[in-house]
Amino acid sequence: MFYQPITRPNGSVVAVEALLRWRHPERGLLVAGEFIALAIASGAMVSIGHWVIYQALAQLARWLEQYPTSAPALVFCNLSPQEVLDADLRGSIARSLHRHGLTPDRLGLEITEIHLADSRLADTLADYEASGHSLAIDDFGTGYSSLYRLVSLPVSYVKIDRSLVSGLPSNQRSCALVEAALVIADKLGLQVISEGVETPQQARWLNNAGCGLQQGMLHGHPMTAHDIDLRLNISPALLPGQ
Repeated sequence: MFYQPITRPNGSVVAVEALLRWRHPERGLLVAGEFIALAIASGAMVSIGHWVIYQALAQLARWLEQYPTSAPALVFCNLSPQEVLDADLRGSIARSLHRHGLTPDRLGLEITEIHLADSRLADTLADYEASGHSLAIDDFGTGYSSLYRLVSLPVSYVKIDRSLVSGLPSNQRSCALVEAALVIADKLGLQVISEGVETPQQARWLNNAGCGLQQGMLHGHPMTAHDIDLRLNISPALLPGQ
């Protein structure tokens, strides 16, 4: 398991995203995109998803105990459509939360925007939100149903896709689209996380535009839990991008 920090402008860690990695005996460390399709095709994705959520919550509980003033407030886990529709997932999450003494708001559930066209997923996700979980639309801005889903789903976060952030601040269209997303999110009371922030110029533009939650290589690459431990012990003034 790896974790990527989501930070405020001062570098403090607000949340982390749990990211699955596979240490392949021949190919080395593989990112999720290199094996998720195989996991889904083999039918293993649901059980893997249960394991990821359990491990992520266990780690968050340790951080909250060890670093009560600097630990991330929640951990985001990505869900595939198969996981969302799994009848056992809700019970598995409830047991994991209880086991580690955590409340539902400590777990954020991410679903890629393109999958939200399936009404079954939307209905099930609404049930999770009603249980106290924070919902996040991932890769926001890449699908055709963005605005409709913001209105129809009780989401708490939108994560602006890196393809839009990459054009900042020089591409006027990227700037206009991100500004529009920020205005709409503000009107709807949603929090915005910008993904793929890689340069100080991008971070500065986003801060000035009112997007204070950022994720990307500038603020920290995906790292082990031990590396997050080290991060939580460092003054924000000494962190990358500050």
